[in-house]
Amino acid sequence: MQTRYYLTGVLLVGLLAVARPAAAQDYTVCPTDQDECVVEWADENGLPLMNALTNTVANDTERPAGRIYKLKRGGFYWITEHISNNEFDLRLIGQTAEEGAATGENVCGESGTEDCGPAIIQRFRREDGTVDGLMIESSGDGNGGLELRNLWLMGQDDSGVTANYEPILINSKNSKFIFDHVVFDRNDWHHLASRPKATTSSSRTVCSATWWGRPRSGKAAPSAWRPGPIRSSLKTIRSSI
Repeated sequence: MQTRYYLTGVLLVGLLAVARPAAAQDYTVCPTDQDECVVEWADENGLPLMNALTNTVANDTERPAGRIYKLKRGGFYWITEHISNNEFDLRLIGQTAEEGAATGENVCGESGTEDCGPAIIQRFRREDGTVDGLMIESSGDGNGGLELRNLWLMGQDDSGVTANYEPILINSKNSKFIFDHVVFDRNDWHHLASRPKATTSSSRTVCSATWWGRPRSGKAAPSAWRPGPIRSSLKTIRSSI
């Protein structure tokens, strides 16, 4: 069994600097008769499939109203093009540690039986060296919601650059946004942005998130920033708007 490693900031940058993922633009064909769609992130050799998540969502044109895209524990969901939900609610739900263990995703550590941590979504450089400024864009009136759970959102691209502010753009109104057990990591400023004219007081946000890493010099940072690996005991931000 191939061993995957649960990598933190510096080690992850080093790995990505010397390796590019599989070039195939494969995606998961989701069932139309059930809500949950488990999105594959790697090919048969264990190499990440570029834009697997972006393309799965884009090609899921007959999705049921309750569609949930389930991301595998420890998966690297690398994207060169951002994920877009226009007039449908987007739910990206990562497997919990218990779910990952039950489905055979515990393949990390020296023993090859340890938890690999939450699924990671990260932007990757295109062939021409450019990087999409967005990771996720939500739009709609009453049907442009966003729900993220049990995920690690890596703010930096594969080269370690953190220059893209606000990678999650919310254009929606009258919609619900949920961020639960989400790690917002390695970004110069903040991850979320909303268009003031589009987002009204009737939009609702419920947040349970952890900012992790070290603040960059000269940048303000939330009080919940913490250095070191993620632990369940870390303080989380909980707020309602």
